[in-house]
Amino acid sequence: MKIKTLLAIIFSLLIFDASFSFSEQSDDNEKVSDNTKFIHEPVFNGNIYFYDSGDQFKTTVILIHGVGEDASNIWKDIVPVLEKQYRVIYFDLPGFGKSDKGDALYSPANYAALIKWIYDTYVYGQMYLIGHSMGGAISLRYAGTYTQSLQRLILVDAAGILYRAAFTKSLASTKISSINKYKLFSDELDILSQFIEMNFIDKTDQIIPKELSLILENSFLRSRLLRTPQKIASAALIYDDFSEPINKVNIPLFIIWGQKDAIAPLRTGKMLAFNIPNSSLNVMPGLGHNPMIEKPDEFNDLVIKCLSAEPPKIHKKIQSSDKKNIILNRKQDLIIKGDYNTIELNNCRNIQIIDVTVNNIKITNSWVEIENVIIESGKTAFNAIDSIVTITGGSITADTGLSISNSKIDLAGVRITAKKAAVFTNSGINSTIVFSTCKIKSQFNNRYFHDILQITKDNPL
Repeated sequence: MKIKTLLAIIFSLLIFDASFSFSEQSDDNEKVSDNTKFIHEPVFNGNIYFYDSGDQFKTTVILIHGVGEDASNIWKDIVPVLEKQYRVIYFDLPGFGKSDKGDALYSPANYAALIKWIYDTYVYGQMYLIGHSMGGAISLRYAGTYTQSLQRLILVDAAGILYRAAFTKSLASTKISSINKYKLFSDELDILSQFIEMNFIDKTDQIIPKELSLILENSFLRSRLLRTPQKIASAALIYDDFSEPINKVNIPLFIIWGQKDAIAPLRTGKMLAFNIPNSSLNVMPGLGHNPMIEKPDEFNDLVIKCLSAEPPKIHKKIQSSDKKNIILNRKQDLIIKGDYNTIELNNCRNIQIIDVTVNNIKITNSWVEIENVIIESGKTAFNAIDSIVTITGGSITADTGLSISNSKIDLAGVRITAKKAAVFTNSGINSTIVFSTCKIKSQFNNRYFHDILQITKDNPL
């Protein structure tokens, strides 16, 4: 069997295993409160397990859980803390826990509609929303759709926001990172990482084909092929596009993330923090996907702080008037920060460009990760040749945005405004770009991109 085929099979299993396993440890001795009941809801036309602490406080906090049969039980440690200051509502999402299960389209949009019904029916004052994992994605969808009904949003390790090819790459990197935790065979594993990035990312739509979205919309196919609510909800999450909701959120946003989350990469939190005004990112060191279980006391304290803190302020980066030029040849394991006129990298590996303002970046035969970059140029802003580049959170304004040749580019939350082409190539060798919730404005396009595309001479963006 060819190595590419083997990798495709292995990582297809990884994707769906991770997507359908956001579950938490159960508590068989869970006590049923007098405040719990079953209510009938009209969105999925079923009964849901519902908890309401009562209306003694004017502000209501609604908790939205992720995938997993433990459902709302994941909030068991924080509910008593919240109830001292807020009215608390939580429930098992339809298809999970004690709520009804069936053959329905368990999508973020439909779940958001359910939250809106709960708001209209039960909430009389301000509403704050806290969502974890898939529940974070649902909460984000709600905040971008029903903007007037929500006053504050907390996202905890929100899953499924990146485009599925970027999600696949994150899982691959996580597996390699766990293998390399003792720093053994670092050069060999770096080569393997590059191989996966260069060869596997193009195959993602073969492993998780676009046609699966048609299955989600068809009740007969959905029930026969996906079968369980957990798989339906996970597949619907992977296929959702959060570009518009992200750009419509206009309330205070507090983002909480486990630093070592292997399910929902920290990259997602960084991308959201860069793109949503009035937002802040709070990283919990050493924790994974379920910080409320791993360190409940620290998590509870942070949530209470976020609920009562002043809204995050928009901080405009002040550029230095003393801009430098930097040229690196055959360097590795470096971090670049600051304000530059030009950054040029040749034959470099594992270079990080973080919190940078620059007029031009040129990367040749290098492997680079970029975060929170602002590029403003009167010519071409970014050149990549024979390189692997990841950009998380960026604003590019130029005559021409990206010029790429034989490269793999992964963009998440990047805005490109170009007078001519946003992305183009003069090379006869195609390049691949993954877009996760990116906005492009050029002479060819003015829209959001959430897709994987081949860039050729004939199809500039």
